[in-house]
Amino acid sequence: MSCGSGIAAITALSKYILDLTLLSYHMNQEYLPSEVAAMAVFLARKCMEVGCAKKTWSGPVWSESLQYHAEYSETKLEKIAVDFIQEKKAGHDWGLRALKKKYSDVASFDKLLRLAFISLK
Repeated sequence: MSCGSGIAAITALSKYILDLTLLSYHMNQEYLPSEVAAMAVFLARKCMEVGCAKKTWSGPVWSESLQYHAEYSETKLEKIAVDFIQEKKAGHDWGLRALKKKYSDVASFDKLLRLAFISLK
């Protein structure tokens, strides 16, 4: 995955995060689907900010416009993102073999998720 690919990279990473959450009983019981979807976009943007030398957009990770349209604050999404990453970090495999077949960039996605987790602590 190239950091320079902007929207395409954020979209692919968001889809990967959503696919991981679909396999998590905890995430599906604890949060609304709209919260999980917003968290996936937030976390993908956070990953790109932390893991790439240059941001592909101007402004904050979670802008006022995103907050208005998603109706979730950055603070709320950070809490959900930390919960998601802690569950992933706890070693839940979540059927990763199928995802490795679906996504060619699983290793780079996981690296970006680790960097994002460090920045969210």
